[in-house]
Amino acid sequence: MKKILILSRASDVSTSDVIEWLIYNKAKVDRINIEDRLFNCRVSFKSHRNILIELEFERNILISLKDYSSFWYRRGELLFWKPEVEQYQNQVNRLLKNEWKVLTDFIYSFLEKRPHLGSLNKERNHNKLLSLLHAASVGLKIPHTVITTEKHDAVKSIKQNEYITKAIHNIFTIHYDGLFSAVGTRLVSDYDLKSLGYYFFPTLFQKNIEKEYELRIFFIKNKFFPMAIFSSFDEQTKIDFRNYNRSKPNRCVPFILPDGIETKLKNFIKVMELDTGSIDMIVTKEYKFIFIEVNHIGQFGWLSDNCNYCIEKEIADYLISICR
Repeated sequence: MKKILILSRASDVSTSDVIEWLIYNKAKVDRINIEDRLFNCRVSFKSHRNILIELEFERNILISLKDYSSFWYRRGELLFWKPEVEQYQNQVNRLLKNEWKVLTDFIYSFLEKRPHLGSLNKERNHNKLLSLLHAASVGLKIPHTVITTEKHDAVKSIKQNEYITKAIHNIFTIHYDGLFSAVGTRLVSDYDLKSLGYYFFPTLFQKNIEKEYELRIFFIKNKFFPMAIFSSFDEQTKIDFRNYNRSKPNRCVPFILPDGIETKLKNFIKVMELDTGSIDMIVTKEYKFIFIEVNHIGQFGWLSDNCNYCIEKEIADYLISICR
């Protein structure tokens, strides 16, 4: 058996849990974290069959990618030290950044030509709006979504119903005075609408759907691990379970997907060309299933613990199966 290579983050506990299962099964595995600064890189090729890629990291870690028969992209990117630049700093740094991106794209492409799980390129290019359209194309219901830059259009679109707003890309944080604030999903109030200028930066508005509960569905290939989250019973988590109530957490239980919904989700991940990730859905009081979004990486530790799914072992078993 050859070795498994994992790219992750040092603080990612789920990666460590999977590695414990790999070691238990006597698999050979190497883990590279984004904190392991790369300071030497050598790429050599004469043909498409004769490619040598060697990476040397801090702590005297030297790896040759030909030694690995499978790859798990969990988190992060390969980071290279930056040389000191005295003149034309911004221009040179921009040039070096572009050079490094082309090189790392080549390296990731090389790794993803062999059996693998997860993809940095898909994570980089993930587009929530395209995900919504793909979900609708396979028959999944999606919320009414409006993106606009004009106050009149926003008021006209949402005046009849409650709407939420969230980032078009991902949840982001704003740092100030030594503190940080996460900008997530929130209900749009009359005050918000009145505060808007006549024109503003493109902003996403989405119909707020009254839910019975939310679903977080982690998947590996065509195997789903669904969990119901009873977030609607807590004012703090009513709009989005990620507005966590640490003192009184939501009840989370295993869930069985209806056959029709599971089939549509399988079609969705096929269209999206995904092999792993987390899907968020809403189940309404009328028992309608509404697709919200997909996360190409997806946390699975808390889902595994709450539902006794032992997803860490499932991932380890899958990595071993594609490594042989």
